[in-house]
Amino acid sequence: MGRVIGVLWAAVTLIFIFASRECFAGTLNDDRINDLLHMQARSTDGVIRLDDELLRKYANPSPEPRPYSLIFFFDALQLRDNSELKLEELRREYAVAATTYVKGRNGGSGKVFFCELEFKQAQASFAAFGVNTLPHIKHLPPGSGSLKEADEMEQTDSHRTAEGMISFVESKTNVKVGVVERPPAVSTKQLVIFAGGLIVTAPFVIKRIMAKDTVLHDSKFWCVGAGSGMQLGAEGFIVGALYSVVGVLLAFVTHFLHEIRSKAAQRFVMLLVMAIGFTAVRKVISLDHWKTGYWIHGFWPNSWR
Repeated sequence: MGRVIGVLWAAVTLIFIFASRECFAGTLNDDRINDLLHMQARSTDGVIRLDDELLRKYANPSPEPRPYSLIFFFDALQLRDNSELKLEELRREYAVAATTYVKGRNGGSGKVFFCELEFKQAQASFAAFGVNTLPHIKHLPPGSGSLKEADEMEQTDSHRTAEGMISFVESKTNVKVGVVERPPAVSTKQLVIFAGGLIVTAPFVIKRIMAKDTVLHDSKFWCVGAGSGMQLGAEGFIVGALYSVVGVLLAFVTHFLHEIRSKAAQRFVMLLVMAIGFTAVRKVISLDHWKTGYWIHGFWPNSWR
């Protein structure tokens, strides 16, 4: 009887030990995930900055395997000036990829974390990963694998953009990162100021154009340099400036007009651009007529008459 009780007691003890171990491991992983999420939230670009000590803490598979993936960007501030490496440009693209993930629906899931290792603060980590050259991006999958088993991203042109980095992460983690939303080249505030300036000046400009009271309607302006050998240069400059106006307006409509949220403002700016573009092209045609005597005529097909 005593022997049976001893066996039962030993079995209960083993079950308690394993249960305690699982509970401790689960608590440890929960704490690590919460810490990483906190550091991710405090980062301005979604990238967690690690050193040798923090890497050992969050990449260590003991006592239980890692339940998350870690993406590492290896950087060296002293090499940022090397134009061939383009580390600063790649770091910006990496930040765009990290920000895209954080803002996506999986950003707070704790499944993937974008990290950064800087050489001066993580020399031992560089050696542990076997990184001897830059640029370098690696993926450390969940589990108990060592750092040297991390997957390396190919350094091709297609992978040197945020979109290429996201493709690499999604293929390795099976986690949807999201669609890249790059910051506009012109801020919304700048667009509002520009559109406001157009709206305020448009009535005066149109009025002067309709009254033929602009510098372009002054015959003296078109005769600048006449008799001094500069007329051809002045004419070329003026016509080039008119073409440039049309080109700039088209570029604005193509790249920036969609940033204006108000549909009414979009329509007004579009009509204003069309009016200015039409006036510029019409002036180029009239200059050609004044210079050569030729004029542009429209002709209906004979079958339409």
